[in-house]
Amino acid sequence: MSENPKRLIGTREVAEKLHIGRTKAYELIRELNCEMERKGYRTIPGRVSCEPLDELYIKPKGGWK
Repeated sequence: MSENPKRLIGTREVAEKLHIGRTKAYELIRELNCEMERKGYRTIPGRVSCEPLDELYIKPKGGWK
């Protein structure tokens, strides 16, 4: 059986993924959750979806110019 990747991750995973401290990870999660709520999505405090995190910090659209 194939393993499904996590859809929601917490501060520890965000900190590891972005190579930042946990305090900064909490801040980023709060910011992303606020943005998601403005778009009409429901959020869970202390957790963030991998998709918007990756879109904003890992794979930015347009790349480097």
